[in-house]
Amino acid sequence: MAEERLRKRSEVPVEYTWKLEDLFETDQAWMDEYEALGSVPQKAAEFQGRLNNAKDLLAFFRLQDEIGLRLEKLFVYSSCRSDEDTGNNHYQDMAGKARSVYVAIMGAASFSGPEIMAIPDETLARLVTELQPQADAMEDHPTEFELMTAAALLWY
Repeated sequence: MAEERLRKRSEVPVEYTWKLEDLFETDQAWMDEYEALGSVPQKAAEFQGRLNNAKDLLAFFRLQDEIGLRLEKLFVYSSCRSDEDTGNNHYQDMAGKARSVYVAIMGAASFSGPEIMAIPDETLARLVTELQPQADAMEDHPTEFELMTAAALLWY
């Protein structure tokens, strides 16, 4: 019985590979997004101490949604490229960069949980009431992040 050899990624027909160009057309496009995400920790940190009013709380939640989608795309692309050939240092480096920017952003936004938890119940109830119209308007419209997450779950 002949031993079957594991194919190299370059030998796999394209129709059986991930279509990562839907996330980023090129590695350079990925790098541009990675560099753009470098300013996000500062944007998130600017909300510290300001989550006790509806306007800023909503803006922070919207920023979180935007960041979530962007990080998801960055991470999925680099992880899949890295998994294509675990010996390819270029894609291993990209996956490491994606993890690093994720950690930087999450660290910069780490104040939000404790800050929201510290809002008095009556203030929080008022904020929820003020934000209810936006929540109702968005109820039937999932965010891109929610759609990307659902798509990613289908991949695995």
